[in-house]
Amino acid sequence: MLKILNSVFLVLIVLMVFSLNACKNEPKDIEKKGLAYNQETFVSAAGEGKDEVVDWLTHVEININGLDKNGNSALTSSAKNGHIEIVQMLMDKGADVNGKDSDGATPLMCAAFEGNLEIVKLLLSKGADSTLKSNNGWTALIYASEKGHKEIVDLLQSIKK
Repeated sequence: MLKILNSVFLVLIVLMVFSLNACKNEPKDIEKKGLAYNQETFVSAAGEGKDEVVDWLTHVEININGLDKNGNSALTSSAKNGHIEIVQMLMDKGADVNGKDSDGATPLMCAAFEGNLEIVKLLLSKGADSTLKSNNGWTALIYASEKGHKEIVDLLQSIKK
């Protein structure tokens, strides 16, 4: 009988140790999922022009230059969608003006492609490099030309090095 009780106690102790280890690891997993969710929300809010959400998320643990699951950053997403206030806010908070998305496109390329002239001017004034190339070898000038954005083409040609 004593052997059975010792075996039961041993099993219970092993189960308790496994349970404690599982509890120790669980918050880390939850934290990782939370950070990934925050990054998705951050990039999405930037693209949708939700400046209060973007501002709030920059005050929690977020990678301001991080990419969402589609490979977009908050700055490329807001530049692409014409949200100049968010572009300015993100740059003020340290977003990389020459940061690339998963296609190698910079915020300048995205703004040029979409014809967002004021954002192109803003990005250039903050040091955006118009000579950078995306993964397919295109510059912001080529993106603007492809879409027929003459004012942006003229602007980029005037600064071409």
